[in-house]
Amino acid sequence: MIAVFLAAASTHSANAVRFRCGVMSFLGKDFACSASCWLQGQTSGTCDADGNCNCSETDNGVLDKIKETAKTFINEVDSWEITKKVKDVVPSRCRLGNE
Repeated sequence: MIAVFLAAASTHSANAVRFRCGVMSFLGKDFACSASCWLQGQTSGTCDADGNCNCSETDNGVLDKIKETAKTFINEVDSWEITKKVKDVVPSRCRLGNE
């Protein structure tokens, strides 16, 4: 549930900033701010005296890791040899062509 709040608050609008450094501050002084910055691909974030969440400018590499993992998964699936017999048994929701 907390992850949903952090994901919703990871935008750059003024209301989201106040949310991360205001409403969610019960989790810890900078917890929500830092976590939402991490979700945006930064290493950390801190709340200032005005309640603004300031993300670091250092890339944490999480987006590259996600892309790398997705590419590995896609390559693995592409390497599977799915025979015509298996394809005929597995129903498809796609109705392409004149069949």
